Amino acid sequence: MSVGKRDLIRFKVLIDTKPLYNIITAQIGMKRNLEYGEELLKYLRKMKLPLASTWPVFTEALYFIYRDLKKRKDFDTKLEEIKGILKHVEELDVKFHDVLGKLTKDFDIADVALLELAEKAPVIVLTEDYKLVKKARSMGIVALTPYELLSIAIEDEENILENSSHNQAS
Repeated sequence: MSVGKRDLIRFKVLIDTKPLYNIITAQIGMKRNLEYGEELLKYLRKMKLPLASTWPVFTEALYFIYRDLKKRKDFDTKLEEIKGILKHVEELDVKFHDVLGKLTKDFDIADVALLELAEKAPVIVLTEDYKLVKKARSMGIVALTPYELLSIAIEDEENILENSSHNQAS
């Protein structure tokens, strides 16, 4: 499924654990797993794409962040920064018992919650989990990896530059 900038504008970004972790750790300056966090965050802000997630994803991401953060002397300060960041990520409601029956060995509760919500709303599922991407796409859900989303951003920037150079040459 081909997705371009115009398509993105009508979606919320339903974010999975690892992209959420990377965005948060990039924002609070933790020097671990910043693979794409800063670039992704810049693009999401530029496009004004609203971020949303579910309680299972928040729980997983915070577990991993907390595990890394609790060893730091600036724990309290960083925790307050995280709370401030997460205020900008909408929590979409998913019921525990609705997802419990759909758990499989391939999909944990966070994955199932994302799929459950994505079936009901116009969202882009943003995940690094290729099994989840494949499953979502098979269900007709727009699912992208952070790298795919950033490649759309790069194509968009290249098109803007190309169009502006054509306009200047005319």
